Order: sequence, then structure tokens, then C-alpha cells
Amino acid sequence: MKKQKLKKASFWSMTVTLAVSLFFVGLTSCEKENYPLKSTTYTFSSREFADLYDRLPEIDYGSLSVVGDGILRFQSFDHFESIYDNLERNCEIWDSIFLVSHANLSNSELEDYEILHGYDEFLPLVIFEHNYDISNTSLRKAQSDAYNNWLNNNLKGEMPFDSLIIDDVEQTLFNVFHEVCIGDTIYSLRREGVILIPLDSVNNLRKYRQLSFEDISAIFPVIQKAWDGTIEFAYIPAGKNDTLSLSSTECVCVATNSAAWFRMNNSTKPKVVSKIINQKYKASQNKWVKTRRWTALELSVFFYWERYDINTGLQADNGLSNEIDISTQTKNKRTMKVKAKDSITEESGYDYYYGVKRDPQLIITINNIDHPLPIVFY
Repeated sequence: MKKQKLKKASFWSMTVTLAVSLFFVGLTSCEKENYPLKSTTYTFSSREFADLYDRLPEIDYGSLSVVGDGILRFQSFDHFESIYDNLERNCEIWDSIFLVSHANLSNSELEDYEILHGYDEFLPLVIFEHNYDISNTSLRKAQSDAYNNWLNNNLKGEMPFDSLIIDDVEQTLFNVFHEVCIGDTIYSLRREGVILIPLDSVNNLRKYRQLSFEDISAIFPVIQKAWDGTIEFAYIPAGKNDTLSLSSTECVCVATNSAAWFRMNNSTKPKVVSKIINQKYKASQNKWVKTRRWTALELSVFFYWERYDINTGLQADNGLSNEIDISTQTKNKRTMKVKAKDSITEESGYDYYYGVKRDPQLIITINNIDHPLPIVFY
């Protein structure tokens, strides 16, 4: 696979709602062949964006392909993490060079400029989805459409955050059915657990999606089912979202989840991700919009584990990781996230249970004012 970078394109517009996106996906055939990156051209909404985007580092996607309903197929977990890291890096670089190029504008002027020209801080993800022809099946695109529709309707109804995956980059790598393929295994995320489906069953996925978790887990292996206790399982993505009101016209959307759907070399990597979106009410347009604020995040969490003897089912031992504190730099951002990850090595002969202790702490610092927020998963 050659390195790809797109330099030209026409105005794209996010006019498809979440419902339309899901309807289209439902009609998509599961019988697509495994196909590589298409030679397509993306058109930017302005010549300026095309020139700025050309400054981004090139990404070698390796042998990345697509199967079924927009399911990205990675060769390994290392392949997945490499592309994730590179896309995440390019999103940060993209927003940074845009800010530098408009350093003469105030936040209010910059806000107007972004709205007028359709600036998207996740343009590297948009173009990646365009390249691989997964825009209509991308979880990120569907969530973005739903969120923008919520903003345009003045925050009416429930805040549209996906409870299983809130990280925009990771959402790009999953389809709307929360599926991704690693090697010859499709990982299908459900609220109750993660199901491992062989790639040769891809043509039957539409049928499997209609089955309950118990029915489909009787057919395919499950990494871990839910368990009631004093912790939230990292294997089972758990989410919580809130709105932090700064004033009647200023607020912050906050979403957090915990997940550890993947294993690498017998090592499980549980994580907690917190994401915020700064927004304000723009009277001139009579609607809420994303806005930039000087923001920093600090996340504090303990990861917990238990293991049980496979033969006897008896608990062997348990443990608690050291407290993990992760902080971000203070940046003038619309969207910001913080991730706390740990790695726990597994031994054969045991069933493992992982989680995070309840009430991990998130501190949101906006304009030098701290807003502590305990996170309680539902």
C-alpha cells in the first residue's frame, strides 16, 4: 500500500442525519469483496484548507482493507494502534497549524471564520473515511451528524453520545455496528460484552446483528460478559455523559467511558477515556455552536483486576494498579480528550475480570478555573 495524501476536492457537507446514515448502512450488502484504498479525490471547502492540509505528515496505512458493511480490516493489533496513533497525531497537527495561521484573530472572530468556512478539527478523519469509502458506515460520521443536529436544535432531547466508543479517532476505525476486523477475527462490541466472529462469517453478520447477545454468544466466543460488583468492567464499555454549565450561554459537554476490548500478546489494556466539547449559544445565529476555550483535563483512576481458576471457578487472587494520573496541556480547543491506560499481563489457566474503581476523578480546567467532576458510570 503506497502512502496516500489527497490534495484537491469539492465542498463536502454533512447533511445526512444519523437516521439516514443508519438506514443506508442497513441496505449495504455484507458481500463486498475485501478491497484496498481507492484512488479517489477529496475536495476541500476552501483552497486554504487544501494548502494547510498538505503540510500534514504522510501516513503509510499498510495492508488496510475493508470487508462487509464498512468494516476496516487490520493485519494485527499493532497495525490498528499504529494507524490510530497516526490519525490522532494528524488531527492535533491539523488543528495546531490552523490556529497558527489565524493567530491574529480573536476567539470570537475565529469562531465566525470557522462557521463561515466549515472548519472541521477532525478533517484528517473525514478524508480517511472518504479514501476508504466508509463515510456512510463510519461510527464517527454518524455520531458527528447526530451531534450537529442536536446543536442545531438548541440542545433539545438527550445528548447524542455513543456509550461504547466516544473517542473520535477510534470511532473512525469502527463501523456504526461497533465492528472492526483484526486479522481473521471480527470484534463486535455489544453492551453486554465483546463477541469474536470469524472473518469467514462476514456474509452472515446482518443476521447475527438481529440476535440477542445470549443467542449470538452461544455461537461465537465472548471476551467477557457483564458482572455486577463494586467496579465497572473495563471489558464492558461503560459510559456516562453530562453537561457542565458555565453560564446561561456557555456550557461543556462531557462524556467518559471505560473499555478494554482488545488483547495484545496476552496483555490486556483497560482504559478510561474522557472527552469534552466546548460550546456556546450564538445569539446572532440563534443556535448553539462549538467554541474554543483555553482548556486542560486531568484524569485520575485505579484499574482493578480479578482472576478465577478455569477448572474450579474459584477466585485465585485480585489486585489494584497504582493510581494513574494523566494531564493534558492547556490548549485553545473546541474538542479535547484525555486517556488513562494500563496493561495487565494474563497467565494461562485463569479467567480474568478487569475494571475501574467507581468514581474516577476528572478535573476540567477552563480559563484557569477548575471544575472537578466525579465520574460515575451507569
